[in-house]
Amino acid sequence: MKAREAKRVARLDAAAIRNLAAAREPVVIEGFLDGTALASASSADSARKMLGDLPLELREEFVAWSLRHDGAPDRRPVRASSLGAYLDLLEAQPRTPWMCTEFPTPAAVLERMGPRAQELAGNATSPVSFSFVGGSGHHAHLHYDGDFRSVLLVQVFGHKHAIMACADASDRLLPVGNFSGVFLDRLAGERRAAFLDLIDAWTATIGPGDALFMPAALWHYLEYPVTGMSINLRFRASEWNERLAGRFHAHGSLQRIAWHLGDGHPAAEREEAGLARLLALAGPSPVDPRARGAEVEALTGRLAAEWLGEAPPAPFAGNADPLREAATRHECARLYPPAAGAMALALSGWETIVR
Repeated sequence: MKAREAKRVARLDAAAIRNLAAAREPVVIEGFLDGTALASASSADSARKMLGDLPLELREEFVAWSLRHDGAPDRRPVRASSLGAYLDLLEAQPRTPWMCTEFPTPAAVLERMGPRAQELAGNATSPVSFSFVGGSGHHAHLHYDGDFRSVLLVQVFGHKHAIMACADASDRLLPVGNFSGVFLDRLAGERRAAFLDLIDAWTATIGPGDALFMPAALWHYLEYPVTGMSINLRFRASEWNERLAGRFHAHGSLQRIAWHLGDGHPAAEREEAGLARLLALAGPSPVDPRARGAEVEALTGRLAAEWLGEAPPAPFAGNADPLREAATRHECARLYPPAAGAMALALSGWETIVR
């Protein structure tokens, strides 16, 4: 199958947007911000006038920073700014590596969406939302979100281009944790087009007022063709995905299970039994953490094969990729320690690299 454009639809109500999860494919909702105060911030100049004092935090893109620091976990420097000051920085230094990524969306922005954000949050007390601002050439590395939530990415001003793939593409994406080993920012023209065909990708470009729905566990790469700002609204995870998120190290079979469960369908009896067996492996382990990780991978592989019609997994023999294996061992040590006290992972957005 060749890469294809994500389907585009006219404005939908909150219930219809939440129901998009059942289709397990991205959808662009045109004119999502129509009729809201935030729609008036549709250019950098108008956003500066409306939200210039909005506080932001700036960081470098994680994967690029980590590679420059020999694969270090996330200890990126943070720089306080405001939207207006950051737009000034982008004008003065168009190639600056600083960008705003996964910063909790200030209430002043959500309020300008009117009741829409709260309606999409459903039963949640308040919407879970993060803000993103970057300049031309910035990007977010190809990844999937480890909180296993569906996401609505709302473009405030500028444009954002997305490349997306389903969980079945993982074996072609050389994953390290929930990040891909493929650098789409280094592929262009025919080479990029050929790779997108290989992974059966979806593509989409969203402009001011548009929103992009992305189902749980979807691979996605986001790039800024021009300076732009977007905010995401994160739906509550399905019942089982909420219980799985943050308890196990990232690997392909777990992602495929989260993809399968992301639509919120009631678990069948065999699924409930399998998930109960899996959850019994979470937390402190009486065996070596990497051995527990191998148990988790073997069980998730069998469950994915049973539920999704895949070939049974081969016996675990370790990861041939030393970076992947080192990252997996680190995560297993953190999540399946020999004693109580495993740290819960705060999984809220794409910044969920193996730590």
